[in-house]
Amino acid sequence: MNILRICLFFAGVAFLSATVIPLTDDNIEKTLQDYDIVLINFSAEWCRFSQMLKPIFAEASEKIADDLKSRIAFASVDADKYTAIAQKYHINKYPTLKLVKFGELVKKEYRGQRSADSLAEYVTKILNSAFVQVHSEEDLAAKLDKKKSSIIAYSTGVSKPFEEAVKSAGAFSEDCNLYLGTGEWVEKHTTSGHLFEFYNAREGTRQPFQGDFNNIPQLKEWISSNCVPIIREITFENAEEMTEEGLPFLILFRTVGDTASEKKFSDTVMREIQDQKKSVNCLMADGKQFAHPLHHLGKSEKDLPLVVIDSFRHMYLFKDFKNLDVQGSLRQFVLDLHSGRLHREFHHGPDPNAPPGINADTTAPPSVFEKLKPSDARYTMLNKDELQLRIEQLIEYEEREKTVPLPPPRNPRLQFTSVILLMYSIERNDIQEVERLLKLKNVDINLQNDYGKTALHECCITNKIEFLALLIYYGADVNIGDNDLWTPLHSAAFFGHNDVARILIDESVE
Repeated sequence: MNILRICLFFAGVAFLSATVIPLTDDNIEKTLQDYDIVLINFSAEWCRFSQMLKPIFAEASEKIADDLKSRIAFASVDADKYTAIAQKYHINKYPTLKLVKFGELVKKEYRGQRSADSLAEYVTKILNSAFVQVHSEEDLAAKLDKKKSSIIAYSTGVSKPFEEAVKSAGAFSEDCNLYLGTGEWVEKHTTSGHLFEFYNAREGTRQPFQGDFNNIPQLKEWISSNCVPIIREITFENAEEMTEEGLPFLILFRTVGDTASEKKFSDTVMREIQDQKKSVNCLMADGKQFAHPLHHLGKSEKDLPLVVIDSFRHMYLFKDFKNLDVQGSLRQFVLDLHSGRLHREFHHGPDPNAPPGINADTTAPPSVFEKLKPSDARYTMLNKDELQLRIEQLIEYEEREKTVPLPPPRNPRLQFTSVILLMYSIERNDIQEVERLLKLKNVDINLQNDYGKTALHECCITNKIEFLALLIYYGADVNIGDNDLWTPLHSAAFFGHNDVARILIDESVE
């Protein structure tokens, strides 16, 4: 079937409620100024995931409390029609949900559950976590969270430039707590007028911003350098987002609570590779939670702590954690990745003519974290150029086929395997056909496709609870692993489908 016909079919599946504001080149700037919080759904009419999200997104907009509807807006962009807007916001998959807070784009896009309740709760929480108002030094001391670093803005009066600077700081609300001091006490606190301070939770100290708050890029760089840590914790919840940054991972796998290993790794990173933060992501991971990558390395919890580079092609093991004590060893490990040496030695063995590098393990299994990139079970990853090329190729092929006579069919009827029919029926939400197939004696409910996935895996990925219960009733194996050893529970947990995960746990998942 021509891909254009498929696109037209999905375009008619759902409608967009009037409560969702369609953004255009003409109204986007005004909309972003009129509301404190704007959640934008970038979509394409031909994308089935976009069409699935449309009614959910519209329902979420209706769930916002009446007293907040003047401050929170749900908006949409047809990314194919308004390409300039899509390019400005670096859209490379559909649907993408981005948040604009006080006119500033929040760097982290929404990746949580695609349910109306979750979306409404998310934007409401974001609004409520804006700057905390403080009215005295004592009030600040009482409200200041000593466990999380903060940005404190002191306002000595009405100032449009300072207001814009405060809004810019609001984009970092997930990285730092934000406080806004107003009133006469502020003039006693600062003799130089408006002021920004960074509160360092680890050291318990305050550091003033020495630059010009009218220089927004300079202010943002100062906030980012203080609030965004050079070493972050990677979890299943944020792994997808981190893979999209496109930088290789330098990961410490450790047992949570192993503060000695964390300190050694952190100190070494700060000492040796701070200048590499734009070319590698420095991370820490729970070795128990991420047992799967360790398994690919031939390691387990008993081998922790481990330092690993995942280049999204291969995983390279820093052979001995104790070597972090060797000056320059971690830096050389990272430089050997960038120079291609790790990859060359994996394929050809150590170069006898090269100076000795860091003692990296030359057994490099395929990347595991590459599989945590945005999934084609949740997003359409094609960019417009690729789509246009495919459409043109299909049209050219169909035109050519019109001039070539079709050969006689080998069989009078086209035959499909039972697993294809079963998965196709689940995708079409045809529960009667699924039940009919399951009643047939020749249908293997646990048959796996080329990726090792069963029908139960697909239900867990796409959050189809009604089909899940039916498959389990007819004997689906809840513990079966795919080609990467991921069980249905792994899939449900990764995609944030908590209700599905609970059902699997109740079924005594191993």
